[in-house]
Parts: sequence; structure tokens; C-alpha cells
Amino acid sequence: MAALASMTGFARSAGSVEGLAWAWELRSVNSRGLDLRLRLPPGFDALEPALREEAGKLLKRGNVSATLTVKRDERDRLAPDPAALEQVLALALALAARIPGAPPPRAEALLALPGVLRASAASDDEQLLPVQIEAARVGFSDALAGLVAARREGRFWMYWGEGVIYAATSDDLIHWTPVEIETAPERYLTLRPATDNKPPSWRVDRVAGPKGLHPVAAPRRRRFDSALAEPGPPAVLTEAGIVLIYNGGNHPTAGDPAAPGRAYQPGQLLLDAEDPMAVTGRPQTPFLRIDPAEAEGQVGNVCFAEGLVAFRGEWLLYVGLADSRLGVSSAPMRS
Repeated sequence: MAALASMTGFARSAGSVEGLAWAWELRSVNSRGLDLRLRLPPGFDALEPALREEAGKLLKRGNVSATLTVKRDERDRLAPDPAALEQVLALALALAARIPGAPPPRAEALLALPGVLRASAASDDEQLLPVQIEAARVGFSDALAGLVAARREGRFWMYWGEGVIYAATSDDLIHWTPVEIETAPERYLTLRPATDNKPPSWRVDRVAGPKGLHPVAAPRRRRFDSALAEPGPPAVLTEAGIVLIYNGGNHPTAGDPAAPGRAYQPGQLLLDAEDPMAVTGRPQTPFLRIDPAEAEGQVGNVCFAEGLVAFRGEWLLYVGLADSRLGVSSAPMRS
């Protein structure tokens, strides 16, 4: 298939934290180099260097505009009326002075009096909280990942299959089209006779064959994935390419003799970021092996990768163990 190198795309992410709603909108159009234009509201300027660095790692070309909009919670807040509070406090103190042994006025009692508290709208000038700034930074990462996916010819890619790994594309994340290939194209040779100026030559003629699913990765003899290969968590786009964690099943007779027959263990694929069907790296051994202490259960010798989460500087990989328990493995994220 042709290399995918479109620079046009759109992505959005939104959320709210501590009374502040935020939304990122990223748009990209064609350009020879990378031109990133950030539009940040007051208080978020300190994020710009980190955002530019992150975008530069994933985007090499394109005119990209990134706009952050924020809106504070419009619910009214209560604030004391200074004049009313001063008045009721003076009256309460005067009254307490006239009553022998009376306790001093209590703050909660004064604030409960009518007119002491009044509603006030939130101000846009309020100081931002660190958690609000961090939420906006994480939101940019989410939107940037969506933009990178959308720039793949305006399509999203998904790896799927059970036994063999296939791929599918979508424009809207709802309707998916499997990637196909001609399964049995025919070719034949025709002899071109010699002429005065040229010697005889052969011409290759091709007849298109029926189409079928285009495999990305299949089982391999004598390996941990000799019985089947099926995708695990969603793929991750990195600087080196697309990383897909998949699950390999060991064939009981033609598989890896060092692993139990029908054992499941996770492996990794590295695919070309510009051609998501092209496998550029595939280790011969699993990167996570079955712990003997976790091998027993409803279906033994199964370590099945299911979910991948980036959290606080670590990758968390959630795995099913013997179809009986859920486990998690962690690894540091590399900057």
C-alpha cells in the first residue's frame, strides 16, 4: 500500500477540574516545515515550551494551530458583605457586653444572619491551581495523539484478529473497513520477438485475483507465537514507529519447546509509522513471561495482555492470568 503522509487533520479534547472547564482544538494543514501556533489564555503561558517540545517529537511538518479555551464555573459563590458583617458584629459585641457571662459572638452564627453573605460570580482573574494547569497539559497530549492519528490520510487505524493480526481503517471510529490484498494474482510471460534494434525480451502480464484480508502478522513455527497471534491493547505511536503489544499462543508440538504447550505470552510488533501495514521489528521471544506462581487457574499458563495505561510517568500493562486473576506490570516511560 502507499505511504501515508497527509498533514491535514483536526482533533479536540476537553475536560474540567476544580471548577475550570478547558478545551483544546488542534488543526493542521499542509506546510513544508513544522509551524506550531499556540493560543493560550492568561495563566497558561508557562506551558508553551513543554507543549512545543512534545509536538516537535510527533510532528515533523504541517501548519498546526493549537487553541486552548477555558471557562470557570458560572455557579455563584458566597462572599461576606463587609459593611453588613461589620454592623452585625458591632451589635453582637455590644449585646454580649450588656449580658453578664455571655460568650463572644460565634462566626458561624453571624454568617447565618440574613444579608451577611451575598452571591458573587467567579472572577476570571482568580489564580490558577497547579492541578488545573496540569489538566490542560495532559489534555494537549490527548488532542495531539488524536491529531497524529487523524493525519494518517485522515483515517484511524485499528489492529484486530484472532489467530492472525489484521488491520482496518475508519474515518469516524464507527464504521471500519478491513485492509485487503489480492490473494492469488496471476502472472504470465509473453515473448517479444527481436527487432532490428532490440533483442528478444519477455513481457510480464498480470491478472488481478480475488481479494482477501491482508495479514499484518501471523504465527511463526518454533516460537512462542507458533499457534496464534492476536492484538492486545491499542497500538501506541512512538518516535521509532507504531508499537503493538500482541498475545502469542504456543503450539503444543510445533512451538517453542521452552514454553508449555498452548501457553499465552505477550510479544511486541514495531510497525512503520508511515505504512501501518509494514512490520519493521518483531522479537523472537515474549517480553513478559508467565510467573509460575500465577500459572494455575481456570485456564493454566495464560498471561494475556489486555490494557495499557500511561500514568504518572509509568506504563501500566494489565494482564489476565490463567483466566482467573487480573495482574499489572509497570515500566518507566522514556522521555
